[in-house]
Amino acid sequence: MTRYQSDSSDSKLELKVDGVTKLFGSVTALYEVSFEAERGEFVTVLGPSGSGKTSLLRCIAGVETPNAGTIEIGGKVVFSKRDGIEIPPEQRSVGMVYQSYAL
Repeated sequence: MTRYQSDSSDSKLELKVDGVTKLFGSVTALYEVSFEAERGEFVTVLGPSGSGKTSLLRCIAGVETPNAGTIEIGGKVVFSKRDGIEIPPEQRSVGMVYQSYAL
């Protein structure tokens, strides 16, 4: 991951991904992924084709359900497997351009 943080004095945690795992049958797309992003910070997810980048973004946006872990957006838990929390995509205030439309 590549990070760039703007000069912002009111920096606060905007996104927290903790231990997110996503399986597709016997294929592990994500395994215990964890990172944090503060307000004003740009985070770039890099990796080869099939490494789970889109799966991670889909889990954050709520269009894919992780098998484990926790996702917080703006200090609010939007997904927690352990606590049985799964806020629907339309209530997460996350925009996403699907890969096929971006190309």
